[in-house]
Amino acid sequence: MIKRTWHFLCETLPPQNSSVGYYTLSLANGLAQLGHEVHIWYHSKKRERPRKKYKQLVNFHPIFTSWSKEEFSKMTMYIDKSSKSSYIFLQYRPDFFGGCYNKNLNVFLQQQTKKKHVLWTMFHIPYSEYVFNLKPRNILSHFYEKQKALQINKLSHKIFIPTGAWEKPLRSLAKEINKEKLHWLPLQSTVPYIKDIRRAKNLRKAFAPDAQFLFGSFGSYYDLKHLDLLQQTIKCILTNHPERSFLLLGRGSDAFVERLKDENSNISSQLETSGELDVKALSAHVQSCDLMVQPYFQGVATNRTSIMVSLAHGKPIVTNFGKNTEFVWGKSSCVVLSPDSDVKKMKTLCDKVIYDTAYRLNLGKKAIQVYDKFFSLNSILDKILTLAKSKL
Repeated sequence: MIKRTWHFLCETLPPQNSSVGYYTLSLANGLAQLGHEVHIWYHSKKRERPRKKYKQLVNFHPIFTSWSKEEFSKMTMYIDKSSKSSYIFLQYRPDFFGGCYNKNLNVFLQQQTKKKHVLWTMFHIPYSEYVFNLKPRNILSHFYEKQKALQINKLSHKIFIPTGAWEKPLRSLAKEINKEKLHWLPLQSTVPYIKDIRRAKNLRKAFAPDAQFLFGSFGSYYDLKHLDLLQQTIKCILTNHPERSFLLLGRGSDAFVERLKDENSNISSQLETSGELDVKALSAHVQSCDLMVQPYFQGVATNRTSIMVSLAHGKPIVTNFGKNTEFVWGKSSCVVLSPDSDVKKMKTLCDKVIYDTAYRLNLGKKAIQVYDKFFSLNSILDKILTLAKSKL
């Protein structure tokens, strides 16, 4: 296997909270373990360092000021020390690298491609229209975001998207993108499976001492449309079912549960939360649940790390189809897929899974099989290295 030099550019890394940061660190460490020379350039406000276990494998280059012309000049000098061609793997969002008005990134990328370095870009979000409601005051920013994405698109030798939903906006920018240039590269679970049967059983007893079934949901709790859908789904699942408990996992879950209890006193005793946890504890909490319920306002998609956590833990999952949902979810049968976000349909599917033990266990087995095949770090690394062998 040819050993290559990789330079990842990312806005932030752990311990700062960022799914893109976790993704970047995971890929970088995986390549380093295979013997590649790997560097990560990232912005760090608090001079925080990634966890010690990565230090011996990955070369970290924190940028403590801003993504200025001077910083990119230092980066260029470092990369130029090597006589061989490097792979520059950009992790892009429109709010990263100084935002849409900062031209330094594009200038740097243009310089590197002229020097025969290979530029790959992962568009985690192409531009904001496809994530947020576009308001009149944001029209100018939106224009610059599209122009910046278009320039990066043209400079890149290969383009990656974490969800099929981003293909349309990218092709609207550059219709000449062909199959050889555009590739699907889903996100992985940010929580590794750490087997702990005893702790999981104890947690289940603690959260659902009198309940027959413990439902769970993992994610972040800031998208109001998503939270409204999740709240309505939970109410429908728990109402008139005192034998059920529901555990909310993830940062912000404690505040969300308090709001749920205040607004739904009839099910307040059935609601539980973990608050923010480290990965080992979070893994045990996911293992304690009988069924994970993951509704999404625009449908389940492969850029949702929350669904990946449940898949990686081999949990049966009920989720929903939407405009962002890719073919893999229906074709693989790794989740129970509601045709839309109707909460009554979701509840009916949950009933079907929870009362059929054999079906539930088979769903869990299928989840881990599909995760290993399509979404695991090893499968993604195999795809990256295969593409690196191909001609540009």
